Amino acid sequence: MNTGGPAAGLAYGTVKVVAHDAGWAHIAADHIARIRAALSAWALAVEHVGSTAVVGLPAKPIVDLAVLLAVHADPEQIIDRLGACGYVFRGDKGDQGGMLFVAETAPRVRVAHVHVLPDGDPQGAYYLAVRDRLRDQPHLAEAYAALKIRLAAEHGDDRASYTAAKDRFLAELLTDLPTATVEEPVVQRVRTLAVTPSNRLLLIRRTKPGQDVYWVVPGGGIEPHDGSLEDAAHRENHEELGGRVDLHRLVHIGVVHGQAHAIFLGRVDAWDPDARTGPELIEPGNGDYDLEEVPLDPDLLGIGRIWPVPTMRWIADKLREGRDLFTLPDLRETRVVRWRSRRTPQPWTGPLAMATSSTAKFAIAADHVAGHDIRLERVSLDLVEIQDVDVAAVARHKAQQAFERLGRPLIVEDSAFGLDELSGYPGALVKHLIDAAGARGMAHLADLTDNRSCTSTAALVYADDAGLVTFTHQRTGTVATAPAGHSGRLPLWTVYIPPGAAQPLAAMPDHDRETWQLQWHHQSVFAQFARWYTRHSASSGDL
Repeated sequence: MNTGGPAAGLAYGTVKVVAHDAGWAHIAADHIARIRAALSAWALAVEHVGSTAVVGLPAKPIVDLAVLLAVHADPEQIIDRLGACGYVFRGDKGDQGGMLFVAETAPRVRVAHVHVLPDGDPQGAYYLAVRDRLRDQPHLAEAYAALKIRLAAEHGDDRASYTAAKDRFLAELLTDLPTATVEEPVVQRVRTLAVTPSNRLLLIRRTKPGQDVYWVVPGGGIEPHDGSLEDAAHRENHEELGGRVDLHRLVHIGVVHGQAHAIFLGRVDAWDPDARTGPELIEPGNGDYDLEEVPLDPDLLGIGRIWPVPTMRWIADKLREGRDLFTLPDLRETRVVRWRSRRTPQPWTGPLAMATSSTAKFAIAADHVAGHDIRLERVSLDLVEIQDVDVAAVARHKAQQAFERLGRPLIVEDSAFGLDELSGYPGALVKHLIDAAGARGMAHLADLTDNRSCTSTAALVYADDAGLVTFTHQRTGTVATAPAGHSGRLPLWTVYIPPGAAQPLAAMPDHDRETWQLQWHHQSVFAQFARWYTRHSASSGDL
């Protein structure tokens, strides 16, 4: 990255204090523009800080910038976006400066330090307070300048001693400022310390061009359809490890850049890199996501190269104490762990619209959300239905159209029914088959297959000002050779045979059918949505 000039640049580890150069402000402005373009709304503020930001103050010729992040910013995406602009990630310094990125004109020749912190972080407030105090009180700036020149002469080859001495002076500048307090945020991410049979941690080794290697504890954001922290952890482990972890306890809450990560401890016996399904694995330019077993060595875990850094340093301390990690208590035994998904619904006090012309579908929806204090209102709209076998795509298209017309929060549900041997056909087109030939038409279509196996898929899409949230649910079974029983609202029930049953759902004994319906009532897309909506419509204190 060539963003420096004659006035900027210093080899790593050396100390050199030079006269103030007006060009530093222009270099900082260029970096600020680059960072804002890269991070967009994630960067609430990008500030020029440090001595180069104080006119007339001598300084090392390295520009310092502080980036204050929105709470929803994704740390890994921050690394990706800044890395694409040429900033090299140098680790998470925790409460000593947050995530550190550097701009270099040559290897280890730095022209800028970029400190990335969550908005409201005490260290970010410290950077701004020191800068503003030195700007506002010239006599303090003069005393600081004399100190820096003397320390540079005494510690030219000892950056650590130089920094420690000047930091003592800066701390005294701010003794009259109130101490900031940071409230622990609500958990929106989960991660799992997965211990392998060889008593090592299974981590994700991240390798990106131009950046130092770092490791990540498997996990990610809580999605709207996750019913619990455990559900979210199991889903993330399946996506990122290609295996299932036997979760033991929730042992830590790691706060990184304003985001709280619930950290589970568990054991994993087998994993398959080829079975991973995380969307980040297929994004071009993301670098490599290799699974690697890392020793439970406190010196290794605490170096600041494994995310989330606060958790790994905490684990390292426990290991140094000689603790068996599996004897650590579950945090929920002594405290309430509040959590929510990364996506929350738009505040809304009126009835929630359900865009459908089907009174039968609306009745089912109302029944499944009963008890969740959700008021539904059926709204019949003439929506264009795309011809697609992917029912979720069909539902999303309808929901987008409906929201553009109504301009208020709403839901749309659609369903598909397909034969496995026919690649899921007819899928979302099943309603046309039923309209033309009834359930008997589906039975005849299944005659073309060997085992008559089928999959029923439902998709519900919630739409509001922030976009779309999709919930899906699948059921497997087989198709009968002919319709049996009666089901006016759902004709496919006369040919759909649930797993383990001997006859179609509509023809099953009342007790067996009611048992199946109770299970469906809990697992349906309407129930999934209702649980998410009521949890996240409440204030954060009620989560």
